[in-house]
Amino acid sequence: MAGHAVNHAEPPHHPAVLPAVLARWTQGAAQDVELLGIDEARLQPRTARHVALGRAMARRLPVRDEQARDWQQRLDGLFARYDVLVLPTLAHDPPGAHAWHTRSWLANAAANLWAYPLTSAFNLADVPVAAVPLGTHRGRPLSVQVVAAQGREDLVLAVAAQLERQRPWTRHAPGWGVPTS
Repeated sequence: MAGHAVNHAEPPHHPAVLPAVLARWTQGAAQDVELLGIDEARLQPRTARHVALGRAMARRLPVRDEQARDWQQRLDGLFARYDVLVLPTLAHDPPGAHAWHTRSWLANAAANLWAYPLTSAFNLADVPVAAVPLGTHRGRPLSVQVVAAQGREDLVLAVAAQLERQRPWTRHAPGWGVPTS
């Protein structure tokens, strides 16, 4: 494809990644509320729950930098063999368009972790990633993630640009009354 050698490889998944992702996600929100002086009474109920869970997790399961380092090292082994990973952005169909802010924290978290488990794992590893649109499937947007080793944003951007040239995307989704060309 575009002069690249393409091989099938499996990212080195590890069961410890999910708890580490949840710990960072919730504890980061709790820290943001504190650092930014946000009035918690103004938070939506699901966000307030997220912050409360972050505080509780900080007491019982604090974020540990070695969790991210361990995941980074697992990925480093893969990046020693491959320049970039190209994989789906979504693991499943995206959640439907609902008033998610009115739903429980658990419903929101479950929907996000079901549809987007790969994006959060790469965020934990602190590696450069780009979600690149590739068209639609059954009327829904389709994209892939381009992932590279730490410090290799140049590779992510170069491959993303190549994919865009091969499969140009429209600026707006069809059906919204906005010209797509």
